[in-house]
Amino acid sequence: MRVSDEILERTSDGYRRLRNTARFLLSNLDDFNPAQDLVDTNDLLALDRWVIDRAFALQAEVKAAYETYQFQQIYQKVHHFCVIDLGGFYLDIIKDRNTLQKPTAWRGVLHKRPCIMYWKH
Repeated sequence: MRVSDEILERTSDGYRRLRNTARFLLSNLDDFNPAQDLVDTNDLLALDRWVIDRAFALQAEVKAAYETYQFQQIYQKVHHFCVIDLGGFYLDIIKDRNTLQKPTAWRGVLHKRPCIMYWKH
């Protein structure tokens, strides 16, 4: 097994990106009250529905990869989702929206299984 500073740096960078994405998502749930704040899926914006659909599709891919012991594929898929779909696109767009109003996107699906919590299993 080869180990170098470059490999360790890439690994730690990937970990930081996953951690920071999870921290941002969880920080939007700080004062969440499902009785008052839960948003019906039909009332979400198209962008919010897209990311939720993408997350559930990823969950199916991750489950299938776990069943066949494809752990590297799991990491790659979750990392890609967090860095490209969320960090590079979705979260960048909703940051401004969330500072102006209550965050709705991820809160809207809390009545469903939160994907990212199951991906770690």
